[in-house]
Amino acid sequence: MKVTLLKVLFFILISLQSLSSQIAGVSGTKLTTFTPVPIPKETVEFEPTFNVNRSSGFWERGNYIGSDSIDIASNLSWRVTYGLSDKVELGMNFQSDVAFANFDFKAHILEAGKFDFGVLGGVGVPLGNRSFSNLAPGIDDVSNYTVGLMIAYELDTLNSIDFNFQVTDFFRDAFTPGNNITDPQRLTGTTYNFNIEYGTYQVVDKIQLMTGLGYFTTTIDDFWEAALFAIGGVAFELYNDYVLVFGATYTLLGKNQPRTLGLGFSFTTVWD
Repeated sequence: MKVTLLKVLFFILISLQSLSSQIAGVSGTKLTTFTPVPIPKETVEFEPTFNVNRSSGFWERGNYIGSDSIDIASNLSWRVTYGLSDKVELGMNFQSDVAFANFDFKAHILEAGKFDFGVLGGVGVPLGNRSFSNLAPGIDDVSNYTVGLMIAYELDTLNSIDFNFQVTDFFRDAFTPGNNITDPQRLTGTTYNFNIEYGTYQVVDKIQLMTGLGYFTTTIDDFWEAALFAIGGVAFELYNDYVLVFGATYTLLGKNQPRTLGLGFSFTTVWD
């Protein structure tokens, strides 16, 4: 894989749920997927990422309902990743207001020809800037955990494909009262994330063009939400110690989800 695996991770998130339901502290070589190969031992990556999401209308079960109401949300997050060994790296990602953080790891478990395989896991922890009831916490007040699998395939020195699968659940359930306070509604459920991305340097040397698809689904009792979204972006690796990444996601199809365009910018620096 031509990209030096010191470099690129950039996370575009299509909803606040995605922010708390995916690992975000370890390294990757594309926009939303992680690579099984860790950064070099005793190397540190530091990366701020700015995202802005514009949502309008709503997807029901495959049917889009338009609306003149527009929601815009933005956030700034920070990632720090450390190469613990030749096979393992540790990382953390936190919001700019330090209200929530992910503490993650990944491990390279197998290389088979042009394939690399790895596992990853982590926890998401609410940290501060809130008041809550310990007996009845809200959705933003409970910690979650994630486990996942990474597969990378090197087509040749200029082209590669990454695939990730992640499962996220919560350490405890959160509820909100319904119309009848004796009949609360559960807010927590298991989320499944699938992402596949293709990257190429075929057009310009040291500039990687990326495209792919992502899908997530969550079922909470009888309520189901899901989204299929397109991924696209470009990474500029023109310098040895940092990388600039621009990218976008767009909701193609969904269930109980807004139609969202996400734009983002990431600046990755490398400390040996």
